Amino acid sequence: MNSMKSYAAGLALATAALAFAPSAAQAATLRVVGGSLIGAANVDVDGTLFNVTFSNGSCVSLFSGCNNLWDFTFQTQASAVNAAQALLDQVFLDTAEGDFDSDPALTEGCLSFALCTAKIPYALFEGDQFRSTYAMNYDNPPPPADTTVINFAESIFMDTGGNAVQTFALFERSDDNLENAASVAKAVPEPTALLLFGVGLAGLAGFKRRRQKA
Repeated sequence: MNSMKSYAAGLALATAALAFAPSAAQAATLRVVGGSLIGAANVDVDGTLFNVTFSNGSCVSLFSGCNNLWDFTFQTQASAVNAAQALLDQVFLDTAEGDFDSDPALTEGCLSFALCTAKIPYALFEGDQFRSTYAMNYDNPPPPADTTVINFAESIFMDTGGNAVQTFALFERSDDNLENAASVAKAVPEPTALLLFGVGLAGLAGFKRRRQKA
């Protein structure tokens, strides 16, 4: 009876270790080419991971014509603001790869050492116009502080290539969304889970030896 209890306890412990292993947090991975910040992977916006690329051009050229709401990854002001804040918190940072917060000119599409503005379109306006949110990355230290700004309507043909402080931020869903990341974390147990799983296996082995002796 005690052997059976040990077996059941070991099996339950091993199963629980795999089921409840904590998920490893993922951080955004900066994409840097030749010292220039061209974008990032796995930027967390409200629990969903996105890849982002900075690019100069016009809304009409970069967003599938910029004539339909579904051309935009974010279709509400609130979601665009959250995406802009994610850029400030997770992408425009000083790292070993470059001072992308202190020197905004290191961001692809921006030329000014004082400011880089990443535009995130989210809505259409009257005629050939769109609205966007700006992630405004100022050189450090402030003032002013980095901030998000909700922009007025702009022409879909306006090209950021002629503006030293503006670039577009193109977001797309990452293949590694949080649900997949959680599944991977469960499939690959962390050390604590492995330890508990080992204890469970030891219990099973002890039960087998007792049966053989009997």
